[in-house]
Amino acid sequence: MKRRIALWGVARVVVVLTGTVVVMQGTVAAPITVEAGVALVGSSGLRRYAARTYLTQNETSSIIAPQVRASVPVGDTFTVGAGYSFYATFRGKGVAPTSDVFNEGGIALQVITPFSSSEKIHEFNLDLRYRATLSERWLFEAGPTLSLFHSRAEIWNRTFSANDLRLGGAAEVRCSLDGSWSVGAGYRYAAPPDRRLHIFSVALARDF
Repeated sequence: MKRRIALWGVARVVVVLTGTVVVMQGTVAAPITVEAGVALVGSSGLRRYAARTYLTQNETSSIIAPQVRASVPVGDTFTVGAGYSFYATFRGKGVAPTSDVFNEGGIALQVITPFSSSEKIHEFNLDLRYRATLSERWLFEAGPTLSLFHSRAEIWNRTFSANDLRLGGAAEVRCSLDGSWSVGAGYRYAAPPDRRLHIFSVALARDF
């Protein structure tokens, strides 16, 4: 039941993100830009998820993640966008205390048991970016982001999931290739609970 509720919540956010861009497109009667790319994600920190699970070592310092984004201009100096990224898989190690071992006198002994964790994160985000025209072909965009992180972790044969809203920031430089195609390189900072993600991306975009 909890899993269904979580998935339903994620599905509603996807609809909201998509609807936001579509409504904005209709409101401003402007072309929509769709971009797809890959990102090198630097990760630090670990999420514990539950008491008595002492995660001590982050084993995933970086991963490659796919990402997509759709955006529309608002006036001459701003854009509104909605995006999605998938991060798989963050791994960690830790220890947990147990008291299942007894000595000869029948007294429980504290035993430290090692375990591993794996975590996958779906990120759905909205952003508002300031756009500056650097030249005829070059654009610069930067602004805040609001992200929903849907996390699912396997820790010591147990499954945990969570949905969290977090603020972040993004910046991108884009170069026009012709009338409708462009390429971009960007940086984004995201902070799901107990983690810090530094996201360096390249993407191919098309105006529709």
